[in-house]
Amino acid sequence: MEASPKLLGKKFRSTHVDRKERATAIQRGLDLLCQARLCHKVFATDIASASLGLLLHEMHSLHDLSMVNEGAMAEQLIGQLLRTLEPKFMDSMLYYWSREKKASKAEIDYLIQQRTHVVPIEVKAGTTGILKSLHHFMALRNFSLAVRFNADLPSVTHVDTTTTTGEKAVYRLLSLPFYLAE
Repeated sequence: MEASPKLLGKKFRSTHVDRKERATAIQRGLDLLCQARLCHKVFATDIASASLGLLLHEMHSLHDLSMVNEGAMAEQLIGQLLRTLEPKFMDSMLYYWSREKKASKAEIDYLIQQRTHVVPIEVKAGTTGILKSLHHFMALRNFSLAVRFNADLPSVTHVDTTTTTGEKAVYRLLSLPFYLAE
């Protein structure tokens, strides 16, 4: 329980909790925290196949949200709000995408299903941010819409770019400020 806040926005590994403890014991502890709804797992997916209790209306300043933990709090906030999309009687699942190739890592914060489409969601703590992972993902999957939550004004942008690996990414990017996340 003490390690959970330190691991926000990071991949959970038992060695990050306690190198001396057996992984099965740590996993069991994590499962109990999830059953008590103190933690929630976000599962990795290749799409081929309220720990802190933040409430957006209680935030007094976007500066408070954007300057904490290099964006981990912003990701946490959006993740908690995405979980509210499902009816309360359902246990909602969150997914993210990552590619871990040597010298070419990429990650999308969240993937949600909207009817028959998968929509990638990027969370950026400030008003700007490089979207290399999103561009790569969109080129790879050829999706037409992506969402970004950040501290800027709402906008819809037509993205037409070439990734660092030379692939073409063309899609619409819906940018929403944190205050519209709910």
